[in-house]
Amino acid sequence: MDEGTRDVDRLAHRWFVRYNPLYFFSALSVLCGVFLLSRGLDEIGWREGKILLTVVLEIYQLLLVGAAALLYRVARQQRPAVILGLLAVVFFFDATFQTEALASVESPGTAAAWAGLKALELVILFWALRLRPSPAAIATPLIAIALIAATPHLLDSSTAERLNRHLLATWVAAGLALWFLDKRPVVVSLRRLNHQGEVVLKRSETAARRIWLGFLLLHLTGWMLIYDVPLSWAHVTPWLVFTALRAREEVHVWIAALSAAGLALTHPPTAAPAMLAVASVLAWRAWRQGQHRLLIGSVVALYMASWTAGWQGGPLPEPAMWAGLTAAVLLILLAWRLRLPAALAPLVAALPELHKRLPELTAMQWGALLLALGFVSLLAGVALDWRSPRKQTQ
Repeated sequence: MDEGTRDVDRLAHRWFVRYNPLYFFSALSVLCGVFLLSRGLDEIGWREGKILLTVVLEIYQLLLVGAAALLYRVARQQRPAVILGLLAVVFFFDATFQTEALASVESPGTAAAWAGLKALELVILFWALRLRPSPAAIATPLIAIALIAATPHLLDSSTAERLNRHLLATWVAAGLALWFLDKRPVVVSLRRLNHQGEVVLKRSETAARRIWLGFLLLHLTGWMLIYDVPLSWAHVTPWLVFTALRAREEVHVWIAALSAAGLALTHPPTAAPAMLAVASVLAWRAWRQGQHRLLIGSVVALYMASWTAGWQGGPLPEPAMWAGLTAAVLLILLAWRLRLPAALAPLVAALPELHKRLPELTAMQWGALLLALGFVSLLAGVALDWRSPRKQTQ
């Protein structure tokens, strides 16, 4: 064999074995074919044909997983098997938006069957490539698949509630992304790998993570276009809330939390749950990170949650007196027990509004109130002295 022939063989091996373009050409052809066929089915009005198209697509995905298993476990061709595995990951997350098509044809049972098949394919793929995933590594994509399967049916079944349901899906997606980043799912090879194999595994894991996060965001955007869901500032709220949960600096936590609370007010039906989320995040950060000033924001957010509960738009309802008194007591306790004078700032800011809400009192009523405050102040002073370190008598 002459040198020229050897060069051709090496080039052919590089392009058609090591970096086989036929796999990518196959996947691209299937994706384009599905889009064109789906459009054609819409033109002729054959809705049931979309079920058949979905079945064909699932068969192709099973072939991808099966081919990956054959190459990795039998032929010992790791690199092409990994390429096929990543292509299977692309199809796992409904790259052709077939769940949206099925939502207009069949019952939710079809979506449940689709999600179940995806879970099976994922387990087979881990087996095919001899991988042992951590619980988070297998739970996170399964939850994402369930979200992708269920949301189109929820959006298709109700026009009036589409924005609220899409916002709910956004909250789930944001929480899922945060959990994924926080848990850092680990996938371990059951085979002993050399250094290059470890590098490939790590890169493949990173690629798979970006693929599923990207498709999750793609579906959130696609649902807005398909179901005419208006874009709201409230869509940004969950991402800001989870930014506050992961921010390193306290000032960044405050910026994200205050921005989330402000944007939550732009969509009244979800304002109260969003405020509860902000309060929970600030309380958790204060507990885990020792950033006690964040408890002030948590108390104020809880008060805002009670204030906006049941608010559907228009002027804000009158705040409940019990909620204001509870918040005031909590802020005073924070100022006292944690030595946080800043906790009194919200009370000072609320004094003008409090003055408006105070009932008209007679001179006798004011006198009785001041008398009671005198007794309370005396008892509080004695309690403080009692708790302070005792001095030795000279």
